Amino acid sequence: MEILQGYKTWIGLVITILGMTGVAKLVTTDQMSQLADLIMQIAGLVIAVYGNYKAHQKIDKLEN
Repeated sequence: MEILQGYKTWIGLVITILGMTGVAKLVTTDQMSQLADLIMQIAGLVIAVYGNYKAHQKIDKLEN
């Protein structure tokens, strides 16, 4: 994931916002779009938390 270094938090937030706005409703039925939105929200939050965690690890290493 070196390519995404510094962008994981932002990508996670964008995915979360897309899930919250219901963007998946444009391409699927109602029940499937709700599932897709939920999956996107969860994936976005996980990516954002992971990216933030990795960024803080790097900051902590630089401070020491």
